[in-house]
Amino acid sequence: MSVAKVDVDIKLKPEAFKLWVESRKWIIQGLGYRLEKVNVKETEHGYHVWFKIYETIPDDALAVLQFLLGDDQKRCQYNFLRAEANVFKQFNALFNNKYKKPGNAITLKKLIIDTLDHVIDYVRSHIKGG
Repeated sequence: MSVAKVDVDIKLKPEAFKLWVESRKWIIQGLGYRLEKVNVKETEHGYHVWFKIYETIPDDALAVLQFLLGDDQKRCQYNFLRAEANVFKQFNALFNNKYKKPGNAITLKKLIIDTLDHVIDYVRSHIKGG
């Protein structure tokens, strides 16, 4: 199972948003994946949308799928780098509210430090003589 997370930074009329969601379903199905569920959370600037897919999708392919589904392009750019550095799962958590809860600052700090360690290891392993 995989979850494609899409950040939509525009408010739409309900009919237009419903059509947008349906068109994302067509994309997912057209690529040969089976959609289990769609969850939507309205935000201040638009929507956060989770597309739960039955198949397990590799990180690099999931990053591409999120791009094809209309995810924020700057976020996609970072996700491509995260997938390449093998830290996609740690940072593809844009919509997690758990870090906003009191007492979770240490968890977020640890996540950031652990992810930076992964990135440093990745960079070192790809530098000549590293």
